Amino acid sequence: MRKLLAILLAVFLAGAVEAATRTQTTVFFQNAGGQNDSNNPLNLPAGDLIEARNVRFDITGAWASRKGYAKHNSSAISGTPTITSLFEWVQSNGTRTFLATGSDGVIYESVSAVWTSRKTGLTTGEAQWNWANWKGTTVIGCNGNEQAQNSTDATTWSNLSAPPSGVTTCKLWEVHRGKNWMVPKDSSTVYYAPSDSLDFTAAGNGSIIVGDPSEGFITGLHSHLGVLLVFKERSIHVLSGATASEFAVAPLVVGLGALTDETIRTVHGLTGTDVFFASDRGVHSLQATDAFGDFRASFVSQKIQTTWNGLKKNRLNKMSAVFNPTIGEYWLSVTSGGQTA
Repeated sequence: MRKLLAILLAVFLAGAVEAATRTQTTVFFQNAGGQNDSNNPLNLPAGDLIEARNVRFDITGAWASRKGYAKHNSSAISGTPTITSLFEWVQSNGTRTFLATGSDGVIYESVSAVWTSRKTGLTTGEAQWNWANWKGTTVIGCNGNEQAQNSTDATTWSNLSAPPSGVTTCKLWEVHRGKNWMVPKDSSTVYYAPSDSLDFTAAGNGSIIVGDPSEGFITGLHSHLGVLLVFKERSIHVLSGATASEFAVAPLVVGLGALTDETIRTVHGLTGTDVFFASDRGVHSLQATDAFGDFRASFVSQKIQTTWNGLKKNRLNKMSAVFNPTIGEYWLSVTSGGQTA
């Protein structure tokens, strides 16, 4: 069984909360420090924990015992391949469909809690998938080795019918401001289709080269607050504008980038909306990175840096993250040792 190390990072990183009255101001300190494996246990700040097991935090920083879990599937996939991705596709009519991909090169659909094979013959092994939902009518998946796969019912799958000219792979896909955007494998170019279209060859299509080759390839696309964030191996860029004549790319940070798109998540907390992402150095806050540049101050994972430094470095590009808005937590999973998946 795949052994995962779950790294919990609380988004509610807030300081004191003040309550003002007519006569006085009272300061309440929240015991919301979370786990801290970097400082000496004798010198931990108030509220920090040496060890945290079976615990969860809510959005205010209060902690409670973590609840149990429910088993979604009654039986394992035949042949027991490693699951390489999971995606919940929410259709425009409200239907929710669970999809999975396996190391056997198959796309599976969960039908009555049974994983059912829907598309075979795709790349086997540890291909990391990137998913997108187009208007709740089409689900799109990219694995970086083949053409984008798409389906309108999660049952019948096909290659993208009109990819950009000369492009044979799809690594990243993002829906942003009414357009579909994609990046091929090992590329610094972002391609876009005309508004309200999946046809990358129709009039109104285009492409944008992002950054300098020294910054590496594009590793992530993320639509955030009206702009498209383009992450490279060693930089972050902001693509603004709503139409081709308005599109502009500006560097946000050079020297720091994201390892994988699957760690880039919009998070919400008491201090507002932010974007977390992982580099080979740790987990970062986009707000802090923008404010401080490529400094340690942008680390969100500083308190668990000892754990982070002990992770197997050649596995970091297989990391995946989720954000739970109800309790304000960003969870990052990565193999902790010598596993091969």
